Amino acid sequence: METVIINSRIKKKNKTELYQTLESLTPLIKANCQDFELKINPDDTLFMEITFDSRESFENNFYQSEFVILKGTLKSLCDNVRIKVNDSLVNNS
Repeated sequence: METVIINSRIKKKNKTELYQTLESLTPLIKANCQDFELKINPDDTLFMEITFDSRESFENNFYQSEFVILKGTLKSLCDNVRIKVNDSLVNNS
């Protein structure tokens, strides 16, 4: 099992755009992973956990279009984006 955890802080001026994008992407992401959890807290922090059932599933999906769009969206609409795969930081921009 491979687990991706994403934490970030939503930029206040981009909340609506982020919500709209997540609304469109969530069904596509859910279709390509074993489990998907998204929490947006009142202080505008975002927590996302994506679980893949195998390393192969992770590699076949996490670098494909829906996930690339997700990562790009978070990087442009959020601050302090941290992406961890199995507890190893892969991006802190």
